[in-house]
Amino acid sequence: MPRQNPVRQATFEEFLELEAKSQTRHEFVDGFVFAMAGRTDYHNRLVTRLLLTIFNAGEEAGCETFSENMLLKVDSAAYYPDVFVP
Repeated sequence: MPRQNPVRQATFEEFLELEAKSQTRHEFVDGFVFAMAGRTDYHNRLVTRLLLTIFNAGEEAGCETFSENMLLKVDSAAYYPDVFVP
């Protein structure tokens, strides 16, 4: 998905405050806040299949699998990845 223009520049703490108040999700990259683009039905079906596949494989290996409802902070960025295994 192409990244949209930044909404604003902010500290990570300001970003967290914005996320708590906003109905739109944002991502945080190097001090810039980006509104996340909407998803299509195709994208949602693909994420569901990917989540189930990774969840089943990860469960056998003792790993946890998470979906886009969890904010993931990596270095100077914070994302809502579609699927991730920490």
